Amino acid sequence: MKRRLHRSAALTAAALVLVGCAADGSLQREPVVPTAEIGAASGLRAPMPYDGRAVLDPEWILPPQHLDGVFVSAAEGERALEFTAIASDGEALWTAERPLSCSGFTLSRNGGDAIAILTDVETTAEALAQTTASAYDLKTGEHLWGPVDVPGPHRGPGLVFAYAPKSVMGESGPRVVLDPATGAVVFDESAEDLTVVGEFRGTVLLVRDGALEALDARGSEMWRVKLAERGWGEVLTPAPAHGWLGDATAVVETSDYGGVLLELATGDVIAEHVHDALFDTVTETMIVRAGDTLQALDATGTPRWQVTVPPNLAIAGAAEVMVYLTEGGTVRVVNALTGAEATAYFDGAGRLVVPLYAAPSGAAVLAVADSYVFAPMA
Repeated sequence: MKRRLHRSAALTAAALVLVGCAADGSLQREPVVPTAEIGAASGLRAPMPYDGRAVLDPEWILPPQHLDGVFVSAAEGERALEFTAIASDGEALWTAERPLSCSGFTLSRNGGDAIAILTDVETTAEALAQTTASAYDLKTGEHLWGPVDVPGPHRGPGLVFAYAPKSVMGESGPRVVLDPATGAVVFDESAEDLTVVGEFRGTVLLVRDGALEALDARGSEMWRVKLAERGWGEVLTPAPAHGWLGDATAVVETSDYGGVLLELATGDVIAEHVHDALFDTVTETMIVRAGDTLQALDATGTPRWQVTVPPNLAIAGAAEVMVYLTEGGTVRVVNALTGAEATAYFDGAGRLVVPLYAAPSGAAVLAVADSYVFAPMA
């Protein structure tokens, strides 16, 4: 029986990730086809349309990631993190183990193919605990490359790793970006005068010579814009994204405009002053909180609606035409197409479920306290 990662244990694991993984030579590192079915979740108070729908409990403790109809996250076993890839129909495709402290993982594209990258640790002549990364075909678990040495823990977004800090509480060092096709380092902040923003499904954003650049993972330029021309001051970091933005967009933080929601293919600005953003695949609506405004943008970036919201409101999830908002300890729900208040939960008992996002197939990730369950496509 797996045990759940409680908040204190989660903080310990997070601290370990900052300084690297702990070695364990007895784990099943290469992906294998699971021999046991994933159990059903129970005791849930789920919103429509998930009430009464089959929901699986992979006992995931890490925020799941999704690409091309496959979802990946990890459960905490007695001696390892147990990563599982699940298809939209609920089939478990493969599973692999990593040390409990090796929670860094990401999904990307090797050309057109979707891949999963897991971190690990090896003992070498130079280091007792050398952090490594390996890539696998997302759907089959086939080993593609690695393990390759990386300078420290996974930082993200995407295939971004950082030199390990001198202490757990210290800031991380310079960052590097790996090539999704080979695992080779393609950009290194310690070797070049540049700032890595992130790697987004095969697209790399970085700042160099006063400009924000988008390049493919091999280094070919897609577009370039001067920061001064946009009035951004400087690009600082990728904005944290806990939900699904789709393959086409990214949010980055700037010194003058806060978060900026960008179209990855062109560099066009969709929204500025962004605190949070999530994408509802059913209505193809981007939900954005910018300053004291919550708004919904259609596929062209045109607002469908906008409302004024209090400063402590946050977007918790967006799925199946519903937007889930948290304000203090309260969950509010609005319609993604109209912004009108909506009733999503029936009266009753059980663990409250908040949908984080749904894939185009309809399969969805649902949050339950500090863990995540999975609703296969209906």
